Amino acid sequence: MFGNVQAQENETIHIYGKVEVSNTEEEVPFAFIANSATGIGKETNDKGLFKIQVCLSDTILFRCMGYEDGVWPVAELDLDQTIIILEVQPKQYALEAVDVLWFRSYATFRHKIANMDMMPTKMHMPIHIDMKELNAIAKAESGMFGGGISMGTYRTKEEKQYAKLLAYESLYSNFNRLASRENLQVFTKFQGGKLDSFIVFLRSKHNIDPKLPDYEMMEAINLVYEEFLALQTDTIAN
Repeated sequence: MFGNVQAQENETIHIYGKVEVSNTEEEVPFAFIANSATGIGKETNDKGLFKIQVCLSDTILFRCMGYEDGVWPVAELDLDQTIIILEVQPKQYALEAVDVLWFRSYATFRHKIANMDMMPTKMHMPIHIDMKELNAIAKAESGMFGGGISMGTYRTKEEKQYAKLLAYESLYSNFNRLASRENLQVFTKFQGGKLDSFIVFLRSKHNIDPKLPDYEMMEAINLVYEEFLALQTDTIAN
């Protein structure tokens, strides 16, 4: 027993709970549980169990891939229970139409991958920029001389182009890190041709916002993964 039923609103208590799928006894392992007031989060163990410190005025938050987000005010929970059960709903995904490509051989498929337009993992300026020479030219054209004179906001066309490329690379750096071949292999457990097929499916058919934080980025990639699995199942069934 908790012994915290008579706890005051601002008194700290510990809650022992378990996350289960609604109307079943199926546990939800490795889900994220947090206290909205403190921002402190916990992860459920492999049995869906967790322990978290809260006050009666706080709210417990839940998030996990494949399930709807959950919110439970602590004051509304049955604190008489030794283990409080939090029930969550599986998330329903609406699959959009997909294109099924047919290749005569695996070699043809690999050739398609090698020649398709993908997000670059590394971008380089096609020309060499000599900053000393550019500064000297700019000073000469403006009539300014001397080592102590600053260039201010003067930027050449090449510098602007280079800055634009760096900004583009930085924008997609997080996506490229999370969606690298090595990470996708660990995430999907795919090998060889099946992994190649998923990478093509992810990069050519889906535009994922590169500004998403890591968790939401992986959630978006997971949606594409589930769509890919559904497509594979439909293909096999037909």
